[in-house]
Amino acid sequence: MFEHVADKDWERAWLDEFKPINVGHELWVCPTWCSPIEPNHHNLMIDPGLAFGTGTHPTTQLCLAHLSQSKMSRKSALDFGCGSGILGIAAAKLGAMEVFGTDVDSKAIDASNTNAEVNEVSDQFTAMLNETFFQQVGEKQFDFVIANILAGTLVSLADELMSRTTSSGQLLLSGILAHQVDTVIDAYCVSFDFEKHQIGDWMLLVGERHGR
Repeated sequence: MFEHVADKDWERAWLDEFKPINVGHELWVCPTWCSPIEPNHHNLMIDPGLAFGTGTHPTTQLCLAHLSQSKMSRKSALDFGCGSGILGIAAAKLGAMEVFGTDVDSKAIDASNTNAEVNEVSDQFTAMLNETFFQQVGEKQFDFVIANILAGTLVSLADELMSRTTSSGQLLLSGILAHQVDTVIDAYCVSFDFEKHQIGDWMLLVGERHGR
């Protein structure tokens, strides 16, 4: 049985359900069209556009909660696969002094840089396409490397993401289902030990180099 459904902007209709949410210690994600519930806390004003990242998904919440309790002041960070820029912008608002976001999708880059302007962190955060990043940034390492993507992609990027993490830095890997954890850890265990965090079926791995 079929039912006729009136045409509308399906790409943005779901955003009507996007409300301010607490995602960590004094850290909130707030749609740009809403007023912050806690004005004195860190509020990430986000309009994802057509990019991934509203803060409602467990993988994003896991990353944000961890960042909110990390010592970000004057640190550097890389948000690899930045989507809306939410994780990189959070790092900047929490005190990171230099943050890069990268993605393969130009819509994500546009959304990230716009969100950085809205959050007044454009001096600290810059998003660019992967190819441009590799050309301009070279082999730079970061204190925090964050990749909230897919397990298979994390495995294929293992050498790149490990090489981007400073000797004393943290590597945050998310977008991983519980049954995929061992596969992802196997790709990184040559250099990193991991702590596991979980919401439902979704996991965040927080890695530090052996011997730290």
